[in-house]
Amino acid sequence: MVGRGRRHQEAEHLEPSTQSFPALVCIGASQSDVGVNNNVQGSVARVNFLPCRDFINGNRCGPTGRFSNGKILPDLLGGSFRAHSKCSG
Repeated sequence: MVGRGRRHQEAEHLEPSTQSFPALVCIGASQSDVGVNNNVQGSVARVNFLPCRDFINGNRCGPTGRFSNGKILPDLLGGSFRAHSKCSG
């Protein structure tokens, strides 16, 4: 049988861990990108001008160049682990 080696037998006897993770770090993944491409040469889709607006920390501000102000994958994962966001943008 596949997967029934020594490691599999050891894994069956492991107790659940009570350790916690201090941070969730996402670097360079397309799932963690809100689409800021204002400085990309030749890009036609830009949002760094009015009427495109964004909200930062609940305050309405001018154009930030972000395509999304909604939650993305790291926000959802952090919320399911009850992590607090240290990021603002």
